[in-house]
Amino acid sequence: MTRRIVAAAALVLAGCGGGGGGGPAPAVKGSPELVPFEDALPAALTRRPPAPAPACRASQLKVAGNGVQFVPGTQQGGIGSVVVRNGGTRPCRLTGRPEVRFVGGTAPPRQRQRALAPDAPAFPKVAPPAASLLALQPGQSAALTIDWENWCPQSRERANLQPPKALRVTLPGGRGSVDVKYNAVVSCDHQDRPSVIGVRPFAPEPLAESSGFTTAPMTASVHPLGGGKGALRGRRGQVLRFAVELRNASRTETVSFGRCPLVAEKFAPVGATEAHQLNCAAAAPIKPKQARWFEMRVRVPAKAPLGANGLFWRLDPEGEFAPQVVARVVVAP
Repeated sequence: MTRRIVAAAALVLAGCGGGGGGGPAPAVKGSPELVPFEDALPAALTRRPPAPAPACRASQLKVAGNGVQFVPGTQQGGIGSVVVRNGGTRPCRLTGRPEVRFVGGTAPPRQRQRALAPDAPAFPKVAPPAASLLALQPGQSAALTIDWENWCPQSRERANLQPPKALRVTLPGGRGSVDVKYNAVVSCDHQDRPSVIGVRPFAPEPLAESSGFTTAPMTASVHPLGGGKGALRGRRGQVLRFAVELRNASRTETVSFGRCPLVAEKFAPVGATEAHQLNCAAAAPIKPKQARWFEMRVRVPAKAPLGANGLFWRLDPEGEFAPQVVARVVVAP
């Protein structure tokens, strides 16, 4: 995902506006009104760290879906995640890095676990803070991301080889293990080397909704806050203010905000995903073939390269099929 973001940003750096500071937003040319920026966030992203609960036991955890769905890695092997849910009746603490290995199969090779650093969800996904896992509530879930490479069975017989039976996740402190299904075996790249399993610590599951906040087709475009065209302009470490035009492309359906969506923003090539709540309380429904303009804000990373950067903007990262747009931002010191 990171490579896709950088590649897409490179396209907007060649050509596609804004400013910092506070105060009321100016009128936007061509827009009847500008919905003001609202900095509120849902409780899931802002609640204070809970008091630590007793550590989770494997018997409390339920594996969601079909286990780990490995996809090709950036160089070799595969990467995938397993989601586990607190199926008990009380909160429990699910922190740290478990022991992970594959069990069963024909003549399995040596396995070596590699500790990987925590990693934020790929844009546009947003997740609660890591401290929320200090007390994982009943029904809430956590994700475990795994990199797997080089599986070379130690057998001269190549016919009728059996793949590993399951991925076994063993919790720290002798609190039991969970066997997880998986979808595919990675290739054998180095016959004389062990299979390497990279494991990240448990992380909160990204926010998700079963459907988008609207079924109407929509488009989004970015403008300087004062209207017109051209690149957005911001300064390192300061807040960039700009406008997003949301247009309802449907001929018959009105866009309403019964479920108020989030907005995800990310600078490229550097910058973390930043989440904001759309100001739905101040936004009237968008009728078919009409548009509404929203004031947006994002902090320019202190280490953003000087000159042209890319800004990714995505509506409703919890759902699906919402509009996304990439804008060009010229960064000054």
